Amino acid sequence: MEGDKGDAAECEMAETYGFDHSEEEERDDEDMDIENQYYSSKGLVVSDASEALSGFREVVRMGGDTGDWGFKALKQIVKLQLKLRNYESVRSSYREMLSYIKSADPRNLHKVISLRPAPFPSC
Repeated sequence: MEGDKGDAAECEMAETYGFDHSEEEERDDEDMDIENQYYSSKGLVVSDASEALSGFREVVRMGGDTGDWGFKALKQIVKLQLKLRNYESVRSSYREMLSYIKSADPRNLHKVISLRPAPFPSC
C-alpha cells in the first residue's frame, strides 16, 4: 500500500507542476536510443565486425526509411563490407544508402560523394 501512496503523490506532483511527457520527448528518447545503438556499434568495428554490422543494421531498422542516423549507419555498413571484401553486400547497402539522399541532411551529401567506391568488379 505504501507504493500506492507514492504513485498517487507522483501523479499529483506531475499534475501540479505540469510534468507531462509529450510526443516530442518520446521522439527525443527514440533518437537517443538510435544514437546510443549507433555509437555502441561503432565501438565494435575493430573488435567484432560482424556484431558491428548487426548493430548498424539495427540502427537502420530503428530509424525507419529516413534520418541521419540511418544514413550514417549505412555509410559504416558500406565501409565495413568493403573492408571484409563482401562486394555484393556493398553494392546493395550502397544503393540503400543512396536512397537516403532525398531525406538526408544536405551537410552529409559530401560524405556520400567522397565515399564513392571504386568500380565494382563485374560478376
